[in-house]
Amino acid sequence: MNLKIEQIKQLAAKKSYKEAAAIAKEMSWHKVKDWNALATVINVQEAVGDYEEARDMAILAYNRNLGGRKLVYKLTEIMIKLKQFDDADGLYERMSQHDVSRYILYYILRKAEGASDNELVEILEDYKNHEIDEKYMYELACLYAKTGRKDECIKACDELALLFQDGIYVEKSMELKQGLGAPLTTMQIKILDDAKLKKHDDEKTKEIMFEQQKELARIRQDDIEEALKEDDDKEAGKPETEAESSDDKKAEQAKPQMQS
Repeated sequence: MNLKIEQIKQLAAKKSYKEAAAIAKEMSWHKVKDWNALATVINVQEAVGDYEEARDMAILAYNRNLGGRKLVYKLTEIMIKLKQFDDADGLYERMSQHDVSRYILYYILRKAEGASDNELVEILEDYKNHEIDEKYMYELACLYAKTGRKDECIKACDELALLFQDGIYVEKSMELKQGLGAPLTTMQIKILDDAKLKKHDDEKTKEIMFEQQKELARIRQDDIEEALKEDDDKEAGKPETEAESSDDKKAEQAKPQMQS
């Protein structure tokens, strides 16, 4: 059992989720009390889209009082993905009023339930008052744009760039601002230029690594072919044994002689 759990953890670390999930599915987890092992399996099952298995594993852990608020958050997320909104809402209500992650769970829940963009804006504005989070600051900026609040969108993009200065959401917010026809500051132009340069460098690095891997594979193939050739040469240059020579002579003598 422990060996299989370790194998699942190793596969999950390598992002080989399908293999890990297949092993997990064959195992009985009812006696396992290791939260880290159960959490790994829940994440693996979620990664392969097996939400019902992930939900059942999370409920198993929840009934054993494992995982704390992280498990409640994860289980609520899974319930939302399964569109089991009543269960998700019940779990959400059990979370501490002081837990800021409540805002994000509520946002995800209401978004899945089809809430209006204006309602989603209010939820993210409340969250922003408690937590600075670049991902949801960007989502808030997008919602401002969708609801026709151009000035608030531009202000949110500027704030995001000022607070974080680089990263995928800063880059996206600058592109969003540009798309609204608003001019970028010198710093914001530099942010986009640096992002483009980094992307180009990353692609160049990937190309170099790919060529290196191809060359390494070619060298290995050449080494294999050379080793096989050496074996063939050795085989061809081997001296005859006495038995082989005697057999050859007998075969020669046994040939019918041509009459003259």
